[in-house]
Amino acid sequence: VSGVDVYKSNSADLIEGGVAGVINIKRQKPFNFKKGLTFAGNVRYNYGQITEKSNGVASILVSDRFDTNHGEMGLLLDASYSKQEFSRPISLNCDPRSGDRGPAGGAGAVLPTCVGGLTDTGTTERPQILGVVQWKPNDNLELYADAQYAGWKSTFATYFIFSDIFAAQSITGVENSDECFDIPVNGAGFYDANGTVVHNCMGNKATFNNVPGMTSTQAKWGKTDQYIYGGGAKWHSGGLNLNWDLSYIRSYNANRNTIVDIGKTISSVDITVNDDHHGTTVMPGDPLSDPSGFLLANGLFQDYNRSYSDMFQTRIDGSYTFDSGFIKQLQFGYRYADRSALFQAVTANPGAPGGNRQTLVSDVLPDGFLVESPDSIPFINNGAKWYTPDA
Repeated sequence: VSGVDVYKSNSADLIEGGVAGVINIKRQKPFNFKKGLTFAGNVRYNYGQITEKSNGVASILVSDRFDTNHGEMGLLLDASYSKQEFSRPISLNCDPRSGDRGPAGGAGAVLPTCVGGLTDTGTTERPQILGVVQWKPNDNLELYADAQYAGWKSTFATYFIFSDIFAAQSITGVENSDECFDIPVNGAGFYDANGTVVHNCMGNKATFNNVPGMTSTQAKWGKTDQYIYGGGAKWHSGGLNLNWDLSYIRSYNANRNTIVDIGKTISSVDITVNDDHHGTTVMPGDPLSDPSGFLLANGLFQDYNRSYSDMFQTRIDGSYTFDSGFIKQLQFGYRYADRSALFQAVTANPGAPGGNRQTLVSDVLPDGFLVESPDSIPFINNGAKWYTPDA
């Protein structure tokens, strides 16, 4: 990128923008540099502490500007590639709820409806290549042509560990904070201005007994390819300037997401709502770190989509500058564009064999279907990994 122009007010040579104006991102061209050969390179390296993997970004630009018997020529080639392996661990306590409307033992305390966490783990790649030719046969005329490919591909998964703690048989060991209040709640224990007023304190610690536990894998893949071809001419003589440009853009995008949930009943979950400004969840004995006894939960969710788009456009912009008079400059322009797009998607969600949490994973799926999560979450089970469907 050679520069970015930001326009807050429109003029005749700009496409209509939104309420925020128009942004024009300008790419490098050979005539941006002095005559002769120009090289520019960039290499970056980083190391991820969580992934324990190295990543890099590299780019190179080569440009040459020279004179010929038929005028001045410029050639430019620019390429870049980046790869990022990532892992983003998140722990969560969800939906504060009055224990007066929950399992036995929670009355008087506001506690989370559920606890758990997730990690987004995977790889993203971004290749790009740009080629530009410029020719200036005389001082009044310039011709140019360029082509660019930009791609994006990501293969990753979201791995969940989760417990619906308000489905417990009982709650014990409740410790409340000093933050207490009267609040109206509905039959589910959530705030409702028209509900029944109860006196609650913010709960900070509790143990939930005989609760459902769940792990889940959302296996995701996405890809985008964009091809841009362009060319045009610039001509000026006296006070008249003319710019003609044409381009063709073709893009393709595809995404895939498959979700499998599994679960088992676990004996207890100990939670701390505020443990030095974060929540902590411990499942004694790490039952979700044992691959045995998992049942297929919910269903098999599948979402596949892809889209194609292309656009041809041509435009001519001009201006005429007057030597004198009230009007200093006249601008004019015309643009024609023809765009087509196609979006296709399919979603399927068949139920789990035998119904929700009725069928052992080991009875219907091969050995190796369950694997350890690739990364852990520090505030859940003291950083232990868990078993989940293989992405």
